[in-house]
Amino acid sequence: MKRATAALAAVTALFAAPASRAGFCDDLLASEPATSVCDAADDPAYDDGWQPGDDGGSGFAAGGWSFDAFHPENTGHDLASSTLNGDADEDGDLDTNGRAWRIHAGSNARIYADRAFAAPLPFATPLTIEIDTDAQPLYGGTGFELSSDPAYASTFAAYVLSTGNWGVVWPSTSAVDTGVPANGEPVRFAFTRIGEFQFRLDVTPRGGATRTVFGGVGNDLSHLRLVNSGGNPLRELFFNKITVPVPGGAAAVGAALASLAACARRRPQEKTRSRNSLSRGRSAVSSSARPSAT
Repeated sequence: MKRATAALAAVTALFAAPASRAGFCDDLLASEPATSVCDAADDPAYDDGWQPGDDGGSGFAAGGWSFDAFHPENTGHDLASSTLNGDADEDGDLDTNGRAWRIHAGSNARIYADRAFAAPLPFATPLTIEIDTDAQPLYGGTGFELSSDPAYASTFAAYVLSTGNWGVVWPSTSAVDTGVPANGEPVRFAFTRIGEFQFRLDVTPRGGATRTVFGGVGNDLSHLRLVNSGGNPLRELFFNKITVPVPGGAAAVGAALASLAACARRRPQEKTRSRNSLSRGRSAVSSSARPSAT
């Protein structure tokens, strides 16, 4: 009954008239005007659905969203409520005004949703995104990637691993298991370039402690790609709330310097990375007592 009630509420919200609605990005820009990138599924650009070329939000390159698929007859993309995933609770999960982006794929299928930023991700400013999916036997990766061009191999990726947890991958490394489960509840990712060839990723599950991964990364990260590699039965990946603050603020720089110091403490034996090699980095995973984002 609870799942049926949640499903009915989600469908009603999706097709309700969007009269005088304050969107996620409207609220964010009102409270945090120093935001350079923001998009969410409740942007008016998606009121008629989520199609190729839709260009909601701000801070992105021209062209909007694009999609690609392997076995496209067994994949799809649309708007839906993330409360339909996992335990079907009614706490809103990662929805904004009752909806989130969804990419879904069946067995042996894969779907990509791509969007380019107007400029490469800057130093010391976190890209944040919320994702909700569950663990299934995988065909390839399911999660998100960052790269200079989606036509080439990703420079950074966060995927669901065979352990059922979220993992982090970058060039010439094995996946680092964060210990954060993909269990049908929202997870907030905050990716920050903390050095010319270094990154910090904070992974925060709903109601849980933040896990942090440090690693090596390329310089030009200008494309975001969401990936769903399918499952049997159908696997769904919901995501929402893509943001990047304006670079250069004192707080952001201070946080980046603190991250560099923490990274150095965790890897005292690591040599300085060459500009021509990203394969020498070693990871560090830590847990903090910070509360989860809602």
